[in-house]
Amino acid sequence: MSESNIYIDQALHGYVGGHRLVASSVTLHDADARMMLVLSDASTTRFSDGSRGVLTGYPLHHGSKYVLARTWPAPELPRPGCVWTHSLLIGFADLATITNAASLLALFRRPTAQAAGYDVPLSPVGLTDAPDALHSSRAPALLNALYLDPTSKIELPASQDEADEALILAIWMQQWPRLRRSFRFCSMVVADRSSPTEPFDLQIAMPLSPGKRPTIPGARVVSDEPLDPRLMSAAEDLHQPNGLRAFLRLAGGDVPRGRAAMSSLCQLYEALDRADRGEVSYGVALDAFEALGAKQARAARKIVADHAVANINTIDDRTFEFILNAAIEADSEMESTTATTVGEALWRRSPLEFARALGEPTRLGDLAASAIRNLPAAILAVGVEGHPALAEPVSLARPDVLKKPEFWRNRSVDVGAILEYFDVQDPGVPAAIVTAGRADAAWSVLRRFGAPDIISIVDEAYSAGQPVDIWPWLRCVASDPTKLEGSLGSGTLSRPIVVGLAACLRPDDVPNDYGDDPWAIAARAKGSVPPTDELFFSAFLMARALGRRSRSRADLFQMTFDRVHVGLADGTMPLSGWQVIEPMLPWPMPWGAWDRCARIREAVTASFVDNSLDPAVFGWLTQSEPAFEDMAWIASRSRSGRIFLNRVRKVIQEGTDPLVHAKVKFLKKLV
Repeated sequence: MSESNIYIDQALHGYVGGHRLVASSVTLHDADARMMLVLSDASTTRFSDGSRGVLTGYPLHHGSKYVLARTWPAPELPRPGCVWTHSLLIGFADLATITNAASLLALFRRPTAQAAGYDVPLSPVGLTDAPDALHSSRAPALLNALYLDPTSKIELPASQDEADEALILAIWMQQWPRLRRSFRFCSMVVADRSSPTEPFDLQIAMPLSPGKRPTIPGARVVSDEPLDPRLMSAAEDLHQPNGLRAFLRLAGGDVPRGRAAMSSLCQLYEALDRADRGEVSYGVALDAFEALGAKQARAARKIVADHAVANINTIDDRTFEFILNAAIEADSEMESTTATTVGEALWRRSPLEFARALGEPTRLGDLAASAIRNLPAAILAVGVEGHPALAEPVSLARPDVLKKPEFWRNRSVDVGAILEYFDVQDPGVPAAIVTAGRADAAWSVLRRFGAPDIISIVDEAYSAGQPVDIWPWLRCVASDPTKLEGSLGSGTLSRPIVVGLAACLRPDDVPNDYGDDPWAIAARAKGSVPPTDELFFSAFLMARALGRRSRSRADLFQMTFDRVHVGLADGTMPLSGWQVIEPMLPWPMPWGAWDRCARIREAVTASFVDNSLDPAVFGWLTQSEPAFEDMAWIASRSRSGRIFLNRVRKVIQEGTDPLVHAKVKFLKKLV
């Protein structure tokens, strides 16, 4: 919370026909109001000469506020012994954010003749300034008394008002929020201000007369004594504030033992500070936890456990057992990442031990079951990669690990059995199998997911640059070409995959019962393949057009004729290209078998005439004038061919290209 959001209520008590509340910015619970009325009086206090006034601090439990009050003598009032008390009422949440009490003291205002301005909240500044350093020779003895005798009331003989207040406030500001809001103190007392149910922790006793001080029943009187080593970090922090307060704020939040916990928490802090420098084992911290008691200081245990996890490769067995226990405690509330961190470390240390613990009604079993829910699937998959025996227990506990390639890279993992057992439907699983290079499992994957999903997954992985051997997968999906019509017709496959499928199929394998030929759509796929593969693919598409299934013959011829014709003419067409197209050609005369280009022209022309294909496509089919004239001559040998050529001439005669003019002129002469 920022300073601008801290609002402090206030109240003024004084004599108005009796000691009573004069003004307040907040309405209090009756019990809290009665407590303030009693403690704002000064019947058990004494003011020294030139006094700053009595300083009192105590909690109001019903209103969840802490009262810091200043009481002054009021000799101007008509009745002897009257006082003014200005009280600051600080919300518990706001109190936890305050780091410097000096700004609170600056808010105290002794009323003048007009007691005005006490009925509105205050918004002070400077409450989160760095704490002031304390230089007090009495601090060690007071720390001993407060924290080593935690159930006793503490009596501190008065010294100098300002020094006494500085000492009290420094100790109060050092405390963690839970202790700070319950700590009760008062200066300048001549008798115990405690009630039977609300004892004061610390009271500064004023002398009743020279050489005589009051006796607070059951109180431990602070006397000059050396500092107990267990509180060394507290004394050092008072003298020069360091990291102790931040640690106490984190670690003390759930410590119910109040003052009794300070020495153990200081030892924990010192142990962690030394561990950072590599000077001590975690044994000192564990001893401190034993002193606090089982199940106590869970926040502190988490801090130590997290610290130990950062050094998990060097800790001893006792410390590792401690962090296991701490992780279990934290994980039960599903709030801590410690269990995941420890689980990951245990998994990396011994995946087999971790897996054996799964499902066991033991402490380690609870941790394993909890941690495996939070461990990244990639880390689990890596463990399985090195220990195939873990595949079953890990996949049972975390089915999402099946979507990680690392899980499948160990070829001892039976892909078919796992897919069958889990009835997997998530497309992320076959994607992981493909990426893992498990082409040996292609048939198992195909049976579970089908050709369309598999071909899309292979295409995506290959296009993303994954080192995928596509051929086993393509041969697998090509085993049932009837399932590929949708994939090819979607227009989403990349060119390498489309050309690869063509190499695994026969031209007429994929059906085309309606609509455009899926191969005609797939032929526009983006991407690049080697020139030889492009020539093969053109031959495949021409063979498709010459076959019996395509409903887009003209389009396929238009895409492929010149490329195939030129490739055959100049010898660049690969043998595989000729082998795929030759079975679709008419049987040649013996003397014409050698001329492959002529056989292509003969077959394509016959297809246009016999199937009444688009005459415009025929007219624009080739940029080679000799090839066009030869194909026109072939068509003119039949009556149906001459009719078709007339249609061609009528369609293209409006063209302005010189080649078109030549074609039209030739057709007029021919037919």
